[in-house]
Amino acid sequence: MSPSKRISPTMKITFIFSGILIVVLAFYFILNAIVNKKIIAAIKQLPENVSLTYASLSTSILNSSIEIKEPVVIYHSLKNEKHQHQLSFKNISITGIHFLKFMTSKKLIIRSIDLDQGKIMLDQYLLDKQEEFKGPDAPFESLEIGELKLSETNASIHNNDMENMSLQGNLTIESIKIDSPNKSFNKNNFHFEAVRCVASAIKYAIPDTYESIHIKGLELDSRKSMLHIDTCKTIPALNKIKMGEKMGHQVDYIEGLSSGIDVENLDVMQLADKIFIADKINVRQNNFYAFRDRRLPLQTDEKLLPVDFFKTIPFKVRVKDISVGTTHFEYEEFPKKGNETGILKVLRMRISIAPFISHPVSGDPAFMNMKVEGSLMGSGTVTASMKFPLRKDSIYEVKGAFNELDLTTLNASAENLGRLHIESGMLNNLSFEFNMDKKKSTGKIVGEYHNLVIEKLREKSDEKKVDKFKSFFLKHLIIPKNKDKTLAESKRTGKVDYERDPSRYFSYYLLHSLLMGVKSSFSLGFLLPG
Repeated sequence: MSPSKRISPTMKITFIFSGILIVVLAFYFILNAIVNKKIIAAIKQLPENVSLTYASLSTSILNSSIEIKEPVVIYHSLKNEKHQHQLSFKNISITGIHFLKFMTSKKLIIRSIDLDQGKIMLDQYLLDKQEEFKGPDAPFESLEIGELKLSETNASIHNNDMENMSLQGNLTIESIKIDSPNKSFNKNNFHFEAVRCVASAIKYAIPDTYESIHIKGLELDSRKSMLHIDTCKTIPALNKIKMGEKMGHQVDYIEGLSSGIDVENLDVMQLADKIFIADKINVRQNNFYAFRDRRLPLQTDEKLLPVDFFKTIPFKVRVKDISVGTTHFEYEEFPKKGNETGILKVLRMRISIAPFISHPVSGDPAFMNMKVEGSLMGSGTVTASMKFPLRKDSIYEVKGAFNELDLTTLNASAENLGRLHIESGMLNNLSFEFNMDKKKSTGKIVGEYHNLVIEKLREKSDEKKVDKFKSFFLKHLIIPKNKDKTLAESKRTGKVDYERDPSRYFSYYLLHSLLMGVKSSFSLGFLLPG
């Protein structure tokens, strides 16, 4: 070969590298095609009650990624096809797939999975039945995902045409490990290190009621051990009269708004096990309104005392301290007889509870301690402390006092509910102390008041006309106009001895124990109504 026709070393190297590049590219495209083919084959092997459709599917061995455009997954029950779960996304991006690790050890390791703009619709019937998903065995023995993200997600749970729950927001789960994808996804098989949820809106329909909870601005972060909620509303679906008529018996109609809820040092990882453990819950402020229609029949089933009721909560709650800021509470009641409602308000109320334990165990404190302070009808102050027993057969302890209460502010309630008109009166002090168990309350009250004048209204008149005969007895025989500190304490003391009505709630038991003490402080107090 002549020198002019010899191939230079540089050319040889170029040819060699070109050949290698062609082989690599050919291998890349072939491997991509094989992976695509295997993914499509796996989709075809899904069970008959599961379908997966998509606009496009592409893989990149070079970038170790898979991208699926507009996927839709539908799962329906084999027993009842009208019930189905449906999940759809604008895009699913799976990146950082360790193909070599998968081929050599049957372990699938993925850096991240992003599910963008998801719409998740779950069926309550299928969730309740907890039907086990039985698909083909996964071609890997374990699965690790560095990060799973659901962005701009709309999720909901439906019961036929009714929406039980909905959520709009983002969810991130870090360091997921599934020991065996061919076993049930329970806490022994499914593990993760951290979770963060930011929800712009959550709606939850309370079962067996016509009310729902609406949450705005929720953030849950396991790494920060915190939960924050901007606002939480209780919204009835019916008006206050229609709700009772619909239920067919007396029911508490409630509207509520809580703002600025913060939970500190929350063990987020235990929430999946229905365990709520935290150091502190702070609620900045509340506004609550409650209504009850006494014209409707009363349910006579036994009402549990608070500690026994807490035990029925389907998850365990243990909080060291709960602090509730400025709260305004208004209670309205339509009496069994009469045409006008009575209203009672507690303003500027503050509450603290330490600790709060729903399911007490051996070694826990003997009591939960609750302290309340506020202003009744915007006048004077009321303070109370209550001990809720955490040990069997213990008693509830209640102490407190009303101070400088203008009694005429109670007329909105007294006139329409008790047919009493308070013409004048200043309650300088009313201290109370009594114990309560499942059967009765016992204790005492001590009062001091001035210029108390009460008139009895006619029972059968729609107008608020004074019953002069009964009013005479109230003013001159039953209720003295003044009881001040110049009187011996024994003459200002009333005995609390009230037998509990188990068909009534704890608040009724508490209030009527107090009223019983007030009535007994008068020599002819048994003649007073209520």
